[in-house]
Amino acid sequence: MGYLWTANMVSEERDLVKLSSMDREPVCPTDICVYLGVTMNSKLRWNEHIDKISGAANCLLGFLWRSLNRCPQLLKEKSYKAIVRPKLEYCSCIWDPYQQKYVDQLKMVQRRAARFVKSVPHRSTKPPTSVSAMVCDSGWDMAG
Repeated sequence: MGYLWTANMVSEERDLVKLSSMDREPVCPTDICVYLGVTMNSKLRWNEHIDKISGAANCLLGFLWRSLNRCPQLLKEKSYKAIVRPKLEYCSCIWDPYQQKYVDQLKMVQRRAARFVKSVPHRSTKPPTSVSAMVCDSGWDMAG
């Protein structure tokens, strides 16, 4: 078992500096911590976490797009709900985004998934279709 030793020292500038050690080894402070898959920073902002999960969800969605491109819509929807959506929703009650830029970042993943499920490419020669209408038709609730 390790013991956590802490000592408070006053530096030359008269600032209070806290030194910590565990088993006589120094423990350095860090700005970012990953705990149970949730990335936290020292200011309790979730930008690193949302960047990480939206990037991972986009990678998984790209994999599904390449693998299931010609499959039926029902199979695409089930694969999205089983593989990508849990990545987006894991511990969301803790890091629930309140800033619009993070909500929009997560909505972009969901809109991309709607285009994948409905087999609508991002840029097409057809008249543009409303991705918001596709999300509403599929019954998915938008993040936020």
